[in-house]
Amino acid sequence: MSCIQDDPKGYSVTPYSGWLITLVGPAGAGKNHLMHTALNRISRLEQLPTATTRPIRPGEQEGREHYYLTRSAFEALIEQNKLLEHQEIHGNLYGMLRDTVETALSKGRTAIADIDILGALYARQLYPNNTISIFIQPPSIAALIERMRARKDKDAEIAKRLVRVPMEMSHADRCDYRILNDDAGRASDLLVKMIESVIAGSPIPQPPGETGALCQFRYQVAVAPVLDGETLTRNGERLLTEMPEGETLPHRAALEAARQAWQIDIDETQIIGAERDGSFIPPLSFTCEERDAGEFVTFTYGLRLNERITPVGWTWTPLNTRAAVPETP
Repeated sequence: MSCIQDDPKGYSVTPYSGWLITLVGPAGAGKNHLMHTALNRISRLEQLPTATTRPIRPGEQEGREHYYLTRSAFEALIEQNKLLEHQEIHGNLYGMLRDTVETALSKGRTAIADIDILGALYARQLYPNNTISIFIQPPSIAALIERMRARKDKDAEIAKRLVRVPMEMSHADRCDYRILNDDAGRASDLLVKMIESVIAGSPIPQPPGETGALCQFRYQVAVAPVLDGETLTRNGERLLTEMPEGETLPHRAALEAARQAWQIDIDETQIIGAERDGSFIPPLSFTCEERDAGEFVTFTYGLRLNERITPVGWTWTPLNTRAAVPETP
């Protein structure tokens, strides 16, 4: 679900004196830490609360980070045209409240928010002279995973968030600034410097050291068919293939890879993964491995077969071997 539009006609074009600073980037990039550091160091900076249907997290406060709403209450805001934009991300609704944003801008305040990349770019369409978007760039995919695990996110949730990373990274160059968050202290200092320059009316140019190549990574899927306590392998390895360009759900890539490799008629009900979350079936497991060509993130699924197949070059192997399918969580 999204109300992102190509043409924002019909919205107010009243000139404002305030600023909206949007921090964007993948989950685990460190946006919240950097934002709170900036809030503590810049007296004129305030946090812009957005609306969401996700549950409140430890340490959060109603009306500070977000307004935590039921889905029906959020949908009522949509019907009443009280949201500038809204999107569904990871099964939860998020949106910017029109009155909250326009009140801050009209009163000359500087507000900062951690929002989705598409929402941030749309806000810049609506308020091109009063919005600055800052992309927080992670040093690696491994760093994202490590940070999400450090905050106790479950692997199924991490996998779901990883699925959005390619899309989010693809928009980095559309933001006004980029910050490589490989050192929290240095990144915080730079963010504060950027925001203070905007408030002072003389935004600094993009520091060249922050615009290097984004971390290189590839997503691939591993598939392990199972039947009667055995799994199908080739030279002791599972079926492994890169996710096709444009495919965003790894379980669908796994399903198509199996169809192509073994010419079999299968459907999603035969995919073995973690508990389904809407349209997303989390993998049984995932790994991130550093290689010369970059990072390789592998999503592993099982595939429940209804009958034994014998493709050339493939062998049925007992499940207690190295190539066995991990147990379902």
